[in-house]
Amino acid sequence: MPKTLVFHRNLTHSYQHARHKEKEKAHRFDIKKDDSSSDPNEPSSNGNGTQSTNHVTMEILPEWLELVDECNYLLSNARMKVKELEKLQNMNLLNVFGKGGRGDYEKISNLSVEITTTFKKIEINTEKISKEVDNYIEHQLRNNAKAKIATDLVPLSISFRKMQKKFYDSLQNDSINNDMTIMNNVVRDEIIQDSVQTSHENIADRTMVTLKLLYFFSKLIFKNSLLFLKLRLQQIAVTVQDLKDMYTQMSTMLVEQGSMLDQIDYNVREFSRNSHKFAQALKLRHERDNPRKAIKTIRYLVTFIFVQVPSLFPYLYNNNIQLVFVIIKFA
Repeated sequence: MPKTLVFHRNLTHSYQHARHKEKEKAHRFDIKKDDSSSDPNEPSSNGNGTQSTNHVTMEILPEWLELVDECNYLLSNARMKVKELEKLQNMNLLNVFGKGGRGDYEKISNLSVEITTTFKKIEINTEKISKEVDNYIEHQLRNNAKAKIATDLVPLSISFRKMQKKFYDSLQNDSINNDMTIMNNVVRDEIIQDSVQTSHENIADRTMVTLKLLYFFSKLIFKNSLLFLKLRLQQIAVTVQDLKDMYTQMSTMLVEQGSMLDQIDYNVREFSRNSHKFAQALKLRHERDNPRKAIKTIRYLVTFIFVQVPSLFPYLYNNNIQLVFVIIKFA
């Protein structure tokens, strides 16, 4: 069965399950819908042809959520394949089974290629998920989903790389041991053969035998040295690749921390600006509601009426006083 078909079936099952749960909630809390919003394809709830009103409408999931589900599905498959690969490699490295336990190199290679392809596909989907959007909430959700996928992917990738390195080193050591065994057998056979011949030959022939032995030993040492150097170079290459991956992860972490620091700095500046505005508003409110200011205003008004106005208009003020006295007298 294709993986895409299994994924779409799982997604459909999840949607139907969520829809069923929403219907149960609507029935439990007596949530009603208008007749116009009901689904015409649903059967009627009674014999009069009235339609059911307990329908719940749901929007289609966005594309990036489907990519997140697909990444989770691929990660679960990758974990299973990594476990299967580890089992095959351990069986292949066992000497107990002899040649029967060492015939799965092609299967191991194919499984390694499948795991690598799965990792690449997850990385491509992660790049699609981390696309920049204008909505702040959706942007944060995308970043959280990307971080969750990366948290699951990075340890699995490191474990897979270490497993491959261990398997390769074991094969190299096994190959070196086999070559040394073969060369030792050849040298031993030559020694035995030459020893038999030297029993019937003179001292010059013994010298030739010694030179031949030195040649075989030097050839063996040279070949083992080349194999050792090749193994060391491969180990250095793997170490350099690991360092490169570590630096890449550290740079990603630094970029994310820089973004967090920028956000914190922006929030601090906004908080300072809002606090300043709030302090100004409190100051104005305090000045507006201060009773001393009202008393001071009334004092200035009384002083102006009874001191400044008479000094400016003395004649009018004296006439008003006389008029007031006359009114009081006749009253």
